[in-house]
Amino acid sequence: MGAWQQLVIEGPSHEARGFAAGVLAEAGAPEGCAYWGEDLGLEHHTLRQRLATMLRGESHDELFVPEQFADAVVDALRRGGAAVGLVLAARRRVRSARFAFHADTPSRDARDRIRGTLVESLPTGAGLDDLAEEEVEDPGARGVELYTPAPEYRYRIRGTVSGDPGAVFATYRAARDIDFVHVDALHVETIPY
Repeated sequence: MGAWQQLVIEGPSHEARGFAAGVLAEAGAPEGCAYWGEDLGLEHHTLRQRLATMLRGESHDELFVPEQFADAVVDALRRGGAAVGLVLAARRRVRSARFAFHADTPSRDARDRIRGTLVESLPTGAGLDDLAEEEVEDPGARGVELYTPAPEYRYRIRGTVSGDPGAVFATYRAARDIDFVHVDALHVETIPY
């Protein structure tokens, strides 16, 4: 989808989500094109932000949105955000996004799902770095016993997905839903607007 922006919205989270969803729908944004930092596993970084969230229900929500829809959200916040307790705290350009992952599974079906999502069908704009895969078959481990020390088959993979923020965000969400896959924190690099 090209260039992305990070909009940091201060105020009640439920209001921010509803407000942004309405503005994006009115602007003609495709459903699911925007991502909230909390949904991507991004956390509040400062003590002030954590205390405001706990004590007053306020938060600094990070909304990642394609650049062509950012102005609509910013303009709407400036026009009517204060009426519902929302303020634009920051606006940044997203330079890049990336996350590392690893998986270890005794299942060939899980291997196929993992490879399908993270190797063979990455969205346009996402790249795979530092890929390491290993398949081990141990015919000596066959059999059904109460205490089998090792599986007959084992698949291991690790790598880093990076590139276009929208493609990386979509892949991150998909990877979190695959059995046996462990994703590290999502890293988003921003620059001032």
